[in-house]
Amino acid sequence: RLELDSVVSMEQGGNLNLKNEQIIPFNIFVNREELAEILDVPGKINYILSDRMISPDDFALVWDYACSGLKVKVGENQVTTVTSERIFIQDKVIETLCQSEPISNRIYGYLANSIGEIPYSFITAVDSYNGYTLDPDEIILSDYAAQRLKVGHKDTLTVSYFVSQQFKTLTVDSVTLRVTKIVPLSDLHTHPYLKADFPGLSNVERCTDWDSDLPINMNLITDEDEAYWTTYKNTPKALVPYSTLAPRWKNPFGSATALQINNLDRLENLTYEMFDIQLIYPREAGFTAAKSGVDFSSLFLSLGVFIIISAAMLMMVPPSEMLFRRRDEINLLKATGFPRKRIVQLLWRESAPVAGLSAIIGVFVGLIYTFLVLFLLGTVWKGATHTDGFKVYIHLSTLLIGGFSGIILSLILLYFRIVRKINFGL
Repeated sequence: RLELDSVVSMEQGGNLNLKNEQIIPFNIFVNREELAEILDVPGKINYILSDRMISPDDFALVWDYACSGLKVKVGENQVTTVTSERIFIQDKVIETLCQSEPISNRIYGYLANSIGEIPYSFITAVDSYNGYTLDPDEIILSDYAAQRLKVGHKDTLTVSYFVSQQFKTLTVDSVTLRVTKIVPLSDLHTHPYLKADFPGLSNVERCTDWDSDLPINMNLITDEDEAYWTTYKNTPKALVPYSTLAPRWKNPFGSATALQINNLDRLENLTYEMFDIQLIYPREAGFTAAKSGVDFSSLFLSLGVFIIISAAMLMMVPPSEMLFRRRDEINLLKATGFPRKRIVQLLWRESAPVAGLSAIIGVFVGLIYTFLVLFLLGTVWKGATHTDGFKVYIHLSTLLIGGFSGIILSLILLYFRIVRKINFGL
């Protein structure tokens, strides 16, 4: 709950909007530190507004990878572990750090639906573990998982997991792998980089407290699973090959949760663009948008021509219906010896006054419609126009030209329709 301090006017920047759009923003300004604390992201920001021009070179001088949440830790044998506060590491960062690297290890933690008969277990995809490189069809099991599944070296088992398709729909996929090693669970537990910290999953006390959008069936979780979670939390029960699983688990945010590299110099090749940081110049963008605007005069002219053609086609419907209903009368006139020209004149004299009166009524209805639309654009639809309203200026010459044009067009179409019906019977 927040207490209203004041209302910021448009002149004071209340309608601040960095996007080129014609919609009035509904801005609410709150204390940044308080909001960050509530969202549990202290010290984080996603926008910086500056009152001076900042060039890409200037920004690159003050930026480093730590600003974008990348953490670097040098461990034993000078092996450097890279993780991210954003959980996933971007693909461009992975390519830069691992390209031509003789010794690199890509790591991707994931929640599997099942490892054999064990439900909902964290597993980690790696290129290698303790110097052993996994083949595409291999899996390294913890001794806990091997004992629970009663499997041994060279046995096969199936791992199932969710994959995200288009429109964020989840489907279940699986892969069958061959057990190549069984390692102590304590060894996996001592390597933090193998654990993926997913909010709502890894930071709770019990499995049944998982808070995730995944359709997890809690009825499958047993007391043994709860006991494992109490002691080991998100420690993976198995290691799977990165080359096989990571492409299937890939998402728009990245395809690794940690990296191990030997060459620290590659960190200097990282740029802020790899972390999706953009420098936006609203003033220049506004001028560009104004210069490259759409010529609405030609657009409305084309729309007007389309409406006229459509109206002309619709005007053929009432005469056709009238001639269809009077077909017996027309046939009777033909049978009694009336010449075709005479029949056309009779029908023309009856229909011409109706067409003229309809055109006159159409002028007044058009005026009412115009007043109504412009009134709505200045009131109800004001957000789309950003104006105080519109005024209608009526010129008698315009009304006369429009009215007579409608009458002449109606009479011409009516005449040709009657002639076509009488002469050809269509």
